Amino acid sequence: MSFAGIKHALYEILSEPGPGGTLSWGRCAASLSLLAGIFWVSKVVLRTHAIPDLGGVSLWATAPYTANKISTAAQAFSNAPVNATTPQPQPALVQQPVQPNPAAQAAQAAALAAAQAANQQHQ
Repeated sequence: MSFAGIKHALYEILSEPGPGGTLSWGRCAASLSLLAGIFWVSKVVLRTHAIPDLGGVSLWATAPYTANKISTAAQAFSNAPVNATTPQPQPALVQQPVQPNPAAQAAQAAALAAAQAANQQHQ
């Protein structure tokens, strides 16, 4: 396998899914954590000749990727833009037609008549 092939494979692993996916900080950090975890487990196995509990190492190695995905999910639920290049659709403003209210119209007419009567008395 050539260097270009290895570079392409690493880019595919570390970038977001889809054509032209961008490099994911969560995947890069998780990969570095995974390499550190493999180094630590190998060192423990070579010194003690026993396999340690791998639960903590697996949680520690995948924490950055998990944090990135939780952040993306929270933004999706809050309708916040995931990134600046992704425009979010805006809800359409729909104006509801105003229905006439007979009681309100009668009250307005009575108030207008009373105001006109009061105005006539003052003149």
